Amino acid sequence: MNRTEDSLLSPNRMLNIAHRGASGHAPEHTMKAYQLAMEIGVDYLEIDLQMTKDGRLVSMHDPDVSRTTDGSGLVSEYTLAELQKLDAGAWYNQNNPDKANKDFVGLKVPTLDEIFEHFGKKANYYIEIKQPSQSPGMISSLLKTLKKYDLLDPNNREGSVIIQSFSEESLQQIHQRAPPSIPLIQLKGGKLLPKNSWKK
Repeated sequence: MNRTEDSLLSPNRMLNIAHRGASGHAPEHTMKAYQLAMEIGVDYLEIDLQMTKDGRLVSMHDPDVSRTTDGSGLVSEYTLAELQKLDAGAWYNQNNPDKANKDFVGLKVPTLDEIFEHFGKKANYYIEIKQPSQSPGMISSLLKTLKKYDLLDPNNREGSVIIQSFSEESLQQIHQRAPPSIPLIQLKGGKLLPKNSWKK
């Protein structure tokens, strides 16, 4: 690729990635958090993907809904209709009384479709695939959804969609099926080395 200085993938550019949306100022992975991130002017909306019982992709970090909703149990045990009955915003007010906002109460867990439909190509997306080995069809559904909103077009902004995962197998599947213009990032587990062990 011919990367210019203004390219999102330029090695000389510092990127501002809205981790779970503007999660310091609104309930993470809700449309409010993503909208606020866009208003701030971030480079990327970061989206963690889970899959519901009926095969819908939703934006949520944890496999369990209990931390960020008023429900309990695994995302994979809920249908989308059941999941979207949960309150995904009230917890934020309880945990952050100095930033509490009545508009956060009753926020819903958004689908990937809802995010793409709302922001379209105005946003750049940094997507992490969660639990792919436990979510058959997740890769196909992701690629189908990206294609539906014309986000796999090689003529789009360079780096407008980035996909990452701890699952090498999932990334290999995407590599085989998506345009080579889509950057893929392999996440690794493990502990950081202590600073005094770094080599100069």
